[in-house]
Amino acid sequence: MNKYDKVLETYRLGKRNLFVIGSFDSGITVLSQQIRALNLAWALVENRVVAATHTTPRTISNEEGIAVIGAGFAGLTLCAALMRKGCTLPITLFERRDGLLPMQQGSDARWLHPQIYNWPKEHSETTSAYLPVLNWTAGRASDVVVQVLQEWKAVLHVARGECTSSPIEIFANVKHLQVHDDSDKLQIEWVGDRVSLDGEPARSVGQARRFSTVVLAVGFGLEADEAHSYWRNESYSQPSLDVPVRNYIVSGQGDGAVIDLLRLRISGFRQDRILSELFANETALVKDLRELSELSETATDNLFPNLERLFLRHDQACRRVIEALSQRLRNDTRVIMRTKQKRFSDLFLPTTVRLSFQNRLMLYLLYRAGGFSPSSEPLDSLK
Repeated sequence: MNKYDKVLETYRLGKRNLFVIGSFDSGITVLSQQIRALNLAWALVENRVVAATHTTPRTISNEEGIAVIGAGFAGLTLCAALMRKGCTLPITLFERRDGLLPMQQGSDARWLHPQIYNWPKEHSETTSAYLPVLNWTAGRASDVVVQVLQEWKAVLHVARGECTSSPIEIFANVKHLQVHDDSDKLQIEWVGDRVSLDGEPARSVGQARRFSTVVLAVGFGLEADEAHSYWRNESYSQPSLDVPVRNYIVSGQGDGAVIDLLRLRISGFRQDRILSELFANETALVKDLRELSELSETATDNLFPNLERLFLRHDQACRRVIEALSQRLRNDTRVIMRTKQKRFSDLFLPTTVRLSFQNRLMLYLLYRAGGFSPSSEPLDSLK
């Protein structure tokens, strides 16, 4: 098995050319999804699963093409990479919602930073994603969408100029889609709106077509139990205008829940700045945190006691950090963080909870500053 086969096997579902990007991985960021898409595109081309050429002009063949299901960051990056590589097969992109990158469109309350989850590693505050296609720099999610879609239009423009026929067909508002194993190929049947690349009105169609390769870039789904979606706009981080104090329950224990907790309790919170603001002059402490972060990537033991020991070793520096955080706690909010774990320290077990090192550290600091109350009580009781 060559190196390209090894990469493809990490994405493959079953024995057909059916692949999935990231849905079962532990690290979930926009950048990591784009990198996975680029790696898949590279392996598909280098292993000649997908025919591609850099010569121009090129002709899109009439063979069964490539279907990409999902027009988020992963699906769009995969299509852009294949077109940039000179893919000679027709690409069909499906999206169940209206338009490209629908989750982050207009999301002004969320901040995207390509490297910040690597803090305190070196270069973790670098604002550029440094990608060969669909590159972007840190900003509000809505601004990142604008950057990426501008890059997408540029890739599409070049690809259309190099081809004798359209390199991609896009269907949005897909109301029905099924993938079937059809002897030696995969068949997709669907109902959706064909998106015109020339500004013409979209037209709803129902079709069935065979594809030689299908890629599922469907992401991770929406929140359950009618929860407010992470990417929808709200005003949690803004001061209350009508009541002195608002009480909140943040129910969850992932990165999204921690970010909402921090936004509710820290005045002027910005995910990309908070760590540099708190640790600006604590060089020795940051150095040891960097080492602890690297160890925690492969460790299975609880991070909580390790943070306790590190903070005892840097007692004065840690007091300054916690005091700086305490001074920024909002007076107009009170928050209960509802988790599945009865012991708060169990949130720092990598085997039970999936949290980035950065957010575990901020959760620890906010706890030490008395910024919230953890609870495992039933949600109705807490209400």
